[in-house]
This record gives sequence, C-alpha cells and structure tokens, in this order.
Amino acid sequence: MPRTTALNVLACVVALAYATATGVVSWMMTFGGGHFTDVVYGSLLSILLAFPLSLVNLVVYPWAAGALPGEAWNVLLNAWPGLVQAAVVGRLLWRPSGRPRLWAGMGAAVFVTFLTLVSAWDLLAGQWPPHRPYGWSVLVCGMLQVAALAILVTRLIARGGRADHSTSG
Repeated sequence: MPRTTALNVLACVVALAYATATGVVSWMMTFGGGHFTDVVYGSLLSILLAFPLSLVNLVVYPWAAGALPGEAWNVLLNAWPGLVQAAVVGRLLWRPSGRPRLWAGMGAAVFVTFLTLVSAWDLLAGQWPPHRPYGWSVLVCGMLQVAALAILVTRLIARGGRADHSTSG
C-alpha cells in the first residue's frame, strides 16, 4: 500500500472513531434508559464532546426537534455537530499524493481526541452504573484515535513534516 494511502486510512480511522463516539453519546441520550438524567447528562456531555460546534446546536436543536418528530431524529439532531466536526477533521487530515499534510489537521485531530478521552473518563468515573458501558465504547474510540494519531505523528516526524510521498528517481 502506498504511503499516502496508508496515512489517509489512519486519518479516516481518527475521523470515524470520533464520529462513532459522538453517535454513542447521542444514542445514550435518546435510548439510554429513559431517565431524565440521561438526557441532561448526555446533553452536557454532547456539548463537551462536540465543542465548539455543539454551541450552534443549542440554538438549532429546539427549533428542529419540534419540526422533526420521532426518537431517531433526536439521535441525528444530537449527533450532527460531532459528525460535521469528524468530517472536517478527516478532510484536514486527508492529503492527496504529493501534498504536505496540514499541521492544522493534526492539531484539530489531537483536540477531538482529547475531547473523546475526557468524555470517556467522565462516563466511566461517574456514579451512575448504566452509563459505564457507553463509557467503555467511547474509550475504545478514543484509544483508536490515539493509536492512529501516534502512527501519523511518528511518520510525519520521521519525514521532517515533509510531503507524504516518496521520491523515486
């Protein structure tokens, strides 16, 4: 597999793991047990996990929730900030052959990885046992992000931050 393709696969792993963590928290909020505390706790956790785009959702959600009835729409309405951020991070990390990888993408990926790990820790360290299975799922997503980022950073440092392609001559 060419180097650029391998690094782009790692970029996809980071973005998809973040999107999955966001989906898990949204699922917990909607179908997690039906307790009011699940919704309040999940809302606060969603604000943390999908920060800063989740702040936009504070304005959009009340309007959209009234227009789109049903629990399945609630999952999507709660998850969209994280899904959009995952797409942005994936795009910032994805580089065509011969183009240098953006360090802004690496910074954004480290930021969302940090948010994922803090969210997992919050779910696991909480005093409510029904949340713990969701915490383990989010932790697995965060560890996938850490592993993929470690490989990406190691390869970029080995190349001195240069383009992700080899020179043939």
